Amino acid sequence: EDLVTEIIDIEDLVHHGRSRQCCPYYSARSVLESAESDMLLLPYAAILHSPTRESLGIVLDEDSVIIFDEGHNVIDAIKDMYSAVLTITNLRGSIRALSKYIDKYSSRFAPRTKYHLQQVRNVLQGFLKYCEEAVTNGSVPADHSIGEFVFKCKIDHINMFKLCHFLKVSELSRKLIGFAEIEEKEIDTEEPPMTRSAMHSVETFLTCLTNPVGDGRILAIPSKLNPNESCDLKFMLLNPAAHFERITKQVRSVILAGGTMTPRSTTVDRLLLGTEPGRIHSFSCDHVISSENLLTMIIPSGPMDALFDFRFEARSNARAIDQLGRAIINLVKVVPNGLVVFFPSYSYEDQVWSQWENSGVLVAIERRKSVFREFREASVEIVLDQYSREARGRGAFLAAVIGGKLSEGINFADELGRCVVVVGMPFANPQDPELLVLQRFLKDRDPQVTSHLEDSCMNAVNQSIGRVIRHANDYAAILLLDQRFTSSSIHTKLPSWIQSSLTIPPRHGQAISQLAQFFKRHHESNRNP
Repeated sequence: EDLVTEIIDIEDLVHHGRSRQCCPYYSARSVLESAESDMLLLPYAAILHSPTRESLGIVLDEDSVIIFDEGHNVIDAIKDMYSAVLTITNLRGSIRALSKYIDKYSSRFAPRTKYHLQQVRNVLQGFLKYCEEAVTNGSVPADHSIGEFVFKCKIDHINMFKLCHFLKVSELSRKLIGFAEIEEKEIDTEEPPMTRSAMHSVETFLTCLTNPVGDGRILAIPSKLNPNESCDLKFMLLNPAAHFERITKQVRSVILAGGTMTPRSTTVDRLLLGTEPGRIHSFSCDHVISSENLLTMIIPSGPMDALFDFRFEARSNARAIDQLGRAIINLVKVVPNGLVVFFPSYSYEDQVWSQWENSGVLVAIERRKSVFREFREASVEIVLDQYSREARGRGAFLAAVIGGKLSEGINFADELGRCVVVVGMPFANPQDPELLVLQRFLKDRDPQVTSHLEDSCMNAVNQSIGRVIRHANDYAAILLLDQRFTSSSIHTKLPSWIQSSLTIPPRHGQAISQLAQFFKRHHESNRNP
């Protein structure tokens, strides 16, 4: 009854289930099936992934209004949902298990079933032969259209739609998993067992081959286990708009909401392609804080009067890292409470940290603030709890990574984030095979598209700096350390509420002076409200 009369989130749902000793998931499902709900709170996949949506019984119609929170994530969510990776290990394991399955039960199968099973095996063997030849010929990494790939695998005569229908109706994945488990118990073999996900990944990959030819590419990429001796296959979705359009055509309206949706061109170009321009409406408003509560500066040079140049080919220079360390030491002297510094990658954070340990920079920072760091694999809850406690006390310094666990969904409000610093710009590796394929796709579709790398980079930067200023009475400083931020094509992609307070001090000393005056003013106003 509470599920119908109240709007509850996942945590509330779990609490209801525990208190009544029932499954919260199936309780919610039963309400969805038995009553008309005015509002549903769902994860992305429940709406964006059509098989999941159908299995949950969610019906979209002309009266439906869908609101996507953190709307900037929708493109990547669709891309991940409709892309698929088939590892060489899963491919070989599936072929082995399927061959044994066919050999053992061949006499029991109906002719049509046997025909389809042999087709599945032929397709997988075609994949395997392609992978082996690609590695032998040294043509990895490589990418192909769907049509080119099936032709190279010599399976272009097979109807993938019928084959995928057979896999779904026959539930071959489930049957093969059970068969493989029994076989492994009965037969002592040195061959690696087929994982439970192996045949499922095969089925997902085959389904991807039914996409329209222009919507994706097949990539042959080095295997993570043996990159020099084998390769994996990946279907990469390039056109998320094709899947999103199916939703927008069914419903009354779709709202993409977020605290930081800038730059918007990526969303329009990649997600709303084909949507009539008259249907697209954009709305944004200024931040709730007054202009006096925000100080945004691009700091192009350091205390040694050398430009901050954190391009990939220049940022490892020991002198550049030393100058960055001196700049941070200057900041901890004037920034009260919490100071959060975002690095462009975990590897660069490691490099900087190592040099700072040897040069004494960390010791100098620790004289003023407690020092904390985000690690790639470690849980951030403990670090965040300790940092929060120290930030409200003697002050704390936190090193984090753009695109990491602390760059989105975490609130550094009030004392937790009096200043956020972005070191460098997190441009993607321009030689990444997937990025090259995407850029070529975007360029072929619109020769005028040149800013994808910049847009992706600034979207990540905007998410990181959006961790501070969380309510009307909050105040903080945002510092961008890299001379590339001075380019108008870059800083105009910052949110408008940040651009309105943006300054570029000509010298590092002037930036520190402005920062000190900013915090002095707020310290005095807090003492004399």
